[in-house]
Amino acid sequence: MCALLLVGCGGGSDNEPAPVGSNPTNPTLTMPDPTMPNPTQTGPIGLQDAAVYSRPNEGGNEAPKVVIDATGNAVSIWRRQVSSSPFIYELVARRYVVGSGWQAFESLAIDNPSGAVREIQQPIQLSINPATGAAMAVWVEKRQSANPDAAGQLTSNVMARAYNPATGWGSALVIDNDQPMLRSDVALAMDANGNAMAVWTRYVNLRVPVYASRYSAGGSWSAPTRIEDSNELGVGGSGMLVTFLSNGNALAVWNSSRGGTTSNIWGNQYTQGSGWGTNALVMSGSGAQTSGLIRLLGGVRALAADQNGNAMLTFENQQLFSSPSRYEINLWSKRYSGGAWGADDTARPVGVPYTCTNCPSVFGGNLQINAQGEAVATWELRNAANKSVIWAARSSNGGPWVSAQLNDNIAQFTRSGEFSQAGIDDQGNATVVWSAVDEATGKTNINFSRYAAATGWTATALFENYETDSDRPQIAMNARGNAMTVWLLFDNTLGTVTTSRYIGSGR
Repeated sequence: MCALLLVGCGGGSDNEPAPVGSNPTNPTLTMPDPTMPNPTQTGPIGLQDAAVYSRPNEGGNEAPKVVIDATGNAVSIWRRQVSSSPFIYELVARRYVVGSGWQAFESLAIDNPSGAVREIQQPIQLSINPATGAAMAVWVEKRQSANPDAAGQLTSNVMARAYNPATGWGSALVIDNDQPMLRSDVALAMDANGNAMAVWTRYVNLRVPVYASRYSAGGSWSAPTRIEDSNELGVGGSGMLVTFLSNGNALAVWNSSRGGTTSNIWGNQYTQGSGWGTNALVMSGSGAQTSGLIRLLGGVRALAADQNGNAMLTFENQQLFSSPSRYEINLWSKRYSGGAWGADDTARPVGVPYTCTNCPSVFGGNLQINAQGEAVATWELRNAANKSVIWAARSSNGGPWVSAQLNDNIAQFTRSGEFSQAGIDDQGNATVVWSAVDEATGKTNINFSRYAAATGWTATALFENYETDSDRPQIAMNARGNAMTVWLLFDNTLGTVTTSRYIGSGR
């Protein structure tokens, strides 16, 4: 099984007690101490000790998520397999407090195969209000339908639980009740006032419409609203993303094949006081374009916003050129500014295009933007040697992307859906973490690289050096540069466990 490792940057004492659930005496868990920048500010600096933070003596943990607030406190949730016959899953949460470590465990939901709740689905989403530490978790539960007309058929609920640092986790709330769903993916965002927005799809008469619901801080979720109006068979949304703008409005985007094409990106905007508008094309993938090329959009990857009302979308793009005949694949971006998305010709590549015949997909595509509009993006491609290449790029206020290849010596792709992850602070410093298979040993480790304006990207280094496999890293960084990273660690006895490590920036 694997363990989840969490790393956080932020306040706290250098003599911070070991978190509950840590295993400092386990001789198989040996950790390096990678060199970190040494700021002039006072406070905890560098990588703190790693610790297992899932329940002691319990394995089967998977899909960890982590968020961090402005003071360095963090919240993590993950799914745990309780039983395999029948399959039973539990959703577990835990909070990290600077100076105290990990707090009590909280069970947010658990399957009941003989009752209504059949299975807690992945992915599970988690978002936070950095100013207050209030958080929101959203997930999909596959259920036994309560509708007599669909007896025996499985439907799903979209569920949510809110976290208040003063009172803990609230009750589970149903956002969408007993609806047929093809996909379990749901998108979630939270704004600076504690409001939240969830976006998902239903399956209705061979169509896949997109729905949304808004949570009012301290209140309740609104009734589901359909925000996509296609009536084509087999057409709707997938890969939904959502983010709040600084004025409280929200943007949602999704992949769609409506109109008979295989690749388009559509979106909608929520405006406070008036609700959702009409869905519109954000990026077209159909038809001949300039320079004799055709765009083949592979799907949305990430969406983020700054504090000036701007947002950035990243997506996979394959281009077919006629002279000379070739394909190029790359991660691309498009900017939202002045209340609207730019024209298609304003989209631009994030990294160096990769020329290919049988092009692989762009994997990952994580994007983070700080309040000032400085952005960091990460993604993965397969090179001519059939190895995974980790890329990162930075951009300031919608300016040109400057990309860097962080690692090209990965024997194979990391597991789908959990690749490189990034964090960025208010000074533009960034950290990227990813899992990689060592070509010599066949072992999976977590690697990292840091960016500083004065020195650029550091050389790739091991973030951990456990004797067993580590995988699926997640990182959350606040404006001060404190961060928490979590991942899964394989324990020879327990299987997968969640592990954490805190990084202090000195601020």
